[in-house]
Amino acid sequence: MDESAIKLTIREFIVQEIVPGGNPDEITDSLSLVKSGLLRSMEALRMFAFLEETYDIEISPEDVRIENLGSIDAIARFVLSKRD
Repeated sequence: MDESAIKLTIREFIVQEIVPGGNPDEITDSLSLVKSGLLRSMEALRMFAFLEETYDIEISPEDVRIENLGSIDAIARFVLSKRD
């Protein structure tokens, strides 16, 4: 799976599970998910669980950092780094 496919899957998850009924066009790859208020603590946990299940990766406590959830770009890079 390439980076663009990962970004698309993450965006779909955000629109369907985090902000149902939201406008997917407003959720850009570089949008700060934390600063925009889209990802708070519970949503971050849901995102990490989704990433583990979807991409068959293991997320350690050290990985649970805002840098890894800062944007769709950051999440895609994080997933790719865990799959290497």
